Amino acid sequence: MTLRKMIKTEAKASLRGSWGRAILCLAVVAAVELCIHLVDAAAMALLGYDFQWNFTRMSFSYGQQFFTVPALGVTAAAAVIWLLLAAPLWTGCRSWLLELTDRRAHPVSHIFWPYEGKAWLRSAGLVMVTRLSTLIMAVLLGVIPAALLMLGTGNLPLAGMGALPPLLSAILTGAGGILAVAAALLLWAWWQRFTIARILLCEKYHLSLKEALRLSRRYMKGHKWEMVRFDLSFLPWALPSLAVILMTGLFQRTIGVYLFRFDLFYGPSMFLLFLVTLLVLLYVAPYYGMARVMYARYLYECGQWEDGAAASEPENAGQTEDQQQAMEEQQPSDADKTVDQLIEQQQTAPAIRNIVFDVGDVLLHFDIDGGLEKVFPDYTPEQRQELKNIIFHAETWKEMDRGTLSESAYFDRLRQEYPHQAEDITKAEKGWYECFTPIAGTVALMGRLRENGYRLLVLSNFPEKAFQEMTRRYLFLRDFDGGVVSYQMHLLKPDPEIYQALIYRERIVPEETVFVDDKLENVEGAAAAGLRAFQLKDCQVEPFEAWLQQQGVHTTLEQTT
Repeated sequence: MTLRKMIKTEAKASLRGSWGRAILCLAVVAAVELCIHLVDAAAMALLGYDFQWNFTRMSFSYGQQFFTVPALGVTAAAAVIWLLLAAPLWTGCRSWLLELTDRRAHPVSHIFWPYEGKAWLRSAGLVMVTRLSTLIMAVLLGVIPAALLMLGTGNLPLAGMGALPPLLSAILTGAGGILAVAAALLLWAWWQRFTIARILLCEKYHLSLKEALRLSRRYMKGHKWEMVRFDLSFLPWALPSLAVILMTGLFQRTIGVYLFRFDLFYGPSMFLLFLVTLLVLLYVAPYYGMARVMYARYLYECGQWEDGAAASEPENAGQTEDQQQAMEEQQPSDADKTVDQLIEQQQTAPAIRNIVFDVGDVLLHFDIDGGLEKVFPDYTPEQRQELKNIIFHAETWKEMDRGTLSESAYFDRLRQEYPHQAEDITKAEKGWYECFTPIAGTVALMGRLRENGYRLLVLSNFPEKAFQEMTRRYLFLRDFDGGVVSYQMHLLKPDPEIYQALIYRERIVPEETVFVDDKLENVEGAAAAGLRAFQLKDCQVEPFEAWLQQQGVHTTLEQTT
């Protein structure tokens, strides 16, 4: 799976269940911009610039000369209002989408957060810098193509020169067109340098606009064309609208004869074009926005990681699997090594940089019996055991973890299968989160590891709604720097693909990564993927902490440097 495809897949997974709110966020910004344009048009009308729309030719004009001081003053005022109102909202939308990538589902009102501080000033400043610099670059890149096009079409006659020969005119026009396309692509690539600055304004509140622009230029170096290709990959979504235009042309003429009167047919065709385009945008706009902020965050975090320590190629990268297996068989296992050899191995092993946590029975104790006792205190142990078997031991539970079955659909299915227990199942649906309680030892260890500068990641089999609820209840689950939860990728541990997705998504070096889980099969799967894995038994953190220290991990605050 390519990086572009993986990011698109994760963007869809992040939007699942929140697509309507994402559309509403974009609709709010669009409504604000529309109101600004309506105010602008009303002001122009008061000045005597009558707005005239020609439905037949699909054009508009003003009743008086537009380029006058009053008209330009109104346009400038509208631009300032847009900077103060709409630009911060776009920052708020990006922030809302970024939070959604971390499974933090905020209300739509969160897009207004830039108005609470000075973030609106940085948002407006970024838009001004982006547009002015892009305009200057567009002029520089477009001078030659525009001159060639105007010469070729006869709109820029040279002094003392008559009409150009048809062949020369065609050559100049073609060359100008080719250079114009090349200039547009170069301008598009140049504009990508601001990509990371837009998400830095959302995530790094301490950065000034100058620092955000500097970091954006730095981390986008070598990736601008990559982002252009990413943007172009969304162009096929314009095909439905183009198909409507083509259908309009086919129905409008047949062998040079109009089937319908032009002015009667054009209205319905334009309505159809508008409807199809709107439906496409309702799907693509949130999808594209989410994918783009995820790509920008990936490039920024990848650039930070490269600054910290560049990943070196393994010495056996060019060897076949058989050769590697033969070498591994020749090497002694840890049980056969002497103490001196083990110490030497520990000293030469790559330093641990990433700690990957499972959630269930590692950070949160999943005590089914205790949870059911809280929800059904008057039931006998036998009755609670029966509910436990019905609810938690069903084969379809894994489908809920996988993200292919929603929690509500899962419990609906149980009520259909066990109608005599429908009331108890409904009560369990509302209260089964009581089965989770934080494990103080691993939570405290997680905090110390964060203070010591380790990157904390999550890799867990967990249903979507339950994970969001746990994240809302327990703030320490928001401290992860990234990771993969099963419902996001429709994969379950110990499927090898979920470990590879974690490695690929978070750009981690397996030898520099520790993984802890309570299930042996998941630990073995992580070890097979190259991670240093540990099985946490019975929620006991002391053996895990001791093992981390053996791996060279600083687990106490006194050991920080």
